[in-house]
Amino acid sequence: MKWELTKYFSFSSSFEQDGKVIGHNYRLGLTLDRLTAEAENLFVSKIQTHLISKIHSQDLRLHTPWFEGRRIDEESLLLKFSEIISQHCPEISLRRLSLERDSKTVVTLQL
Repeated sequence: MKWELTKYFSFSSSFEQDGKVIGHNYRLGLTLDRLTAEAENLFVSKIQTHLISKIHSQDLRLHTPWFEGRRIDEESLLLKFSEIISQHCPEISLRRLSLERDSKTVVTLQL
């Protein structure tokens, strides 16, 4: 049996779409193979530095180059987040990403 670990990160972001500003509070869940305490701390630090700090309280279209000219929805966010995490944490075996917008909207990306 392989043990997994899921770490959760919360952030708020907004973006303009179809003439309206859309803003949400999100909860990002990252499921990966279990890590040592030291590796887990390093992973959390990298995610905070290279992802969460870049998107929290930001307009994703104006303040992040990742979403210029792209439609923004939960699926596109998860795909981009997966790329960013793979780039900055190549040693991590990421299993699944989930993005929760509210209690009724949860999107999961299996890797």
